[in-house]
Amino acid sequence: MIKKELVNDITSFLNLHILTQMNCMQLSKELAQNGYPGFAWFYQVQAEDEFMHQRRIINFLQGTEGAGDYILEAPQFKPFKIDNPAEAIQYYIKMRQDTLAKVTKLKDNAYKAGDYLVSDFYNWFIKDYWTEISENQDVLDRVKMNPESLAGLDRRMGKRGEIEPDHVIHPMKIFIAD
Repeated sequence: MIKKELVNDITSFLNLHILTQMNCMQLSKELAQNGYPGFAWFYQVQAEDEFMHQRRIINFLQGTEGAGDYILEAPQFKPFKIDNPAEAIQYYIKMRQDTLAKVTKLKDNAYKAGDYLVSDFYNWFIKDYWTEISENQDVLDRVKMNPESLAGLDRRMGKRGEIEPDHVIHPMKIFIAD
């Protein structure tokens, strides 16, 4: 059962993912407009991943006793400009590092409140963010190796596969009733 005082933390975390999805769509738009269709696709798929994160959080709220009538809020989205892949990747890494810091704090709050279920819920996100930061840092390192010739890397970024919903939303699907 989710402790009542932690429901707002979880919903703020959900609302943060709505904003992150919009930021990834903005990254995609900016990169497409600047002639990087592969990088644009990469962040479009990342926006899809953010939506899957939202579904995972909503499923947790709706499937765990104690969430009650949680509140969704419209994010305060501010459009921004990006000129090239390096800027986009740096923006994404910073955004994800900020999210990682927030979820780590939320996990600690839940643990201190004695809600080990909620504390453990955040672990999956912490691991996922570390992976995403590392992957994006690797791509940024490749961009910095040859910033004047990104056509090959752009093509490669465009090969990112669609998100498999069950891996994000229901990693324990085998245990879901038919």
